[in-house]
Amino acid sequence: MLAPGTVIGGDYRIVSPLREGGMGAVYVAEQLSTGAQRALKVIQSDMVHDPDLRKRFEQEARVTARIASDHVVQVVGAGVDPNTFTPWMAMELLRGRTLAEAVEQGGPMAPEQVLEIFTQLCHALTAAHQAGVVHRDLKPENLFLAEAQRTSGSPYFVKVLDFGIARVRAEAKTARTIAVGTPLWMAPEQTTAGSNIGTWTDIWPLGLIAFWMLTGREYWRSTDSADPTVSVMREILFDPLVPATQRARELGLGERFPASFDAWFARCVCREADGRYPSAASAREALTAALPVTATLLATLRAGMVDEDAPDRLGRDRHEMRAILPLHPGLVDEPQVRLVDEGGRLEGVVP
Repeated sequence: MLAPGTVIGGDYRIVSPLREGGMGAVYVAEQLSTGAQRALKVIQSDMVHDPDLRKRFEQEARVTARIASDHVVQVVGAGVDPNTFTPWMAMELLRGRTLAEAVEQGGPMAPEQVLEIFTQLCHALTAAHQAGVVHRDLKPENLFLAEAQRTSGSPYFVKVLDFGIARVRAEAKTARTIAVGTPLWMAPEQTTAGSNIGTWTDIWPLGLIAFWMLTGREYWRSTDSADPTVSVMREILFDPLVPATQRARELGLGERFPASFDAWFARCVCREADGRYPSAASAREALTAALPVTATLLATLRAGMVDEDAPDRLGRDRHEMRAILPLHPGLVDEPQVRLVDEGGRLEGVVP
């Protein structure tokens, strides 16, 4: 651990530890040249002399910086400290919590919240894929709900973290290295070294993440088994992939989403890569159609205001309905949207 007051790279003074991972540690640091607080990531001291790990760390800085999306954490500097020979990377300091923490603390999310998060997540993925970058480790822990620095719209801003195991697409196609990723969220092709990894690899976890957000539970049944890694791998590769609605019922969760979600989920987690959605953008658009309430209310909700001139938001033909409570994702346990008729009578809620 670096002691408070330690200066790295000649410009970043350690303030306090932030988090620690398998390859590196992240600190809150003051950038001496600007006075701004940054997140400073360094390689663990016992890994500094491993050339492969240093290469991966240096690659993360370069890869992240080339992605043109505000939904990817901004890298403001990188280098090797001349005194300690420690590779470092300085990033914007985010305030908020991970998606994993949000669901663990607040429970399943409403469809409106899921689509809002996916809209931002898929913007980052689209930009990454256009830059030739495949993330390869999308999971709730790597999706950060940062406090939004703006006056309207969603109260959080999604940031995709940790491109540490990302590869540019051309390299990924011919890689003959060990399989990498997190078993719960990895695509079948990631379970075998040397398999063909591409943008399609990042589509697979989108289905699993959406299921998890809507239910608060993992799709795989083997997570509580004695040897969950081996059991989950068997499910990923060989066991029948049952519809999402069926799996929700098996988990005792009842009807958590419409049957139209099944087709969307099945295409994301198709074992044959060419059967998945061709892009993150197309997956997001299809999810909008699979969750129709979300699709019709999203414009009003994201504006954070009542749409007095809106047409029927739920396709009901008996009279006009209007949303009267703005979306406030993840911060309250009450229904997110109330619906009233033209006389002001409460007609129902969108949970």
